Amino acid sequence: MVAVPKPQTVHDRRDWHTGLVGYCEWCKKGPPVEKHHVRSRGAGGPTIRLNRVELCVPGCHERAQRYQIPQDALIAIVAAREGVTEQAVRVAIGLEAP
Repeated sequence: MVAVPKPQTVHDRRDWHTGLVGYCEWCKKGPPVEKHHVRSRGAGGPTIRLNRVELCVPGCHERAQRYQIPQDALIAIVAAREGVTEQAVRVAIGLEAP
């Protein structure tokens, strides 16, 4: 049996908590909101600002957890918010470029 290494996760808590918008970045409703990893931590997604969107609870956050909000749409939101390309977001969070 061959052991498969777990993906290395990057954590930068200072970066993770900066630039909070305070509203749902999907439906634009106000608080309460929670941070959501675009690429899950279990899949090796880093805890960095480019891997985070704020989504309302209980609505949009649960929809994103069930993959009812497409990951590509979340990547587009992050790219627009940060003023970078979607490919730059994909590279930063460890996804293959389209």
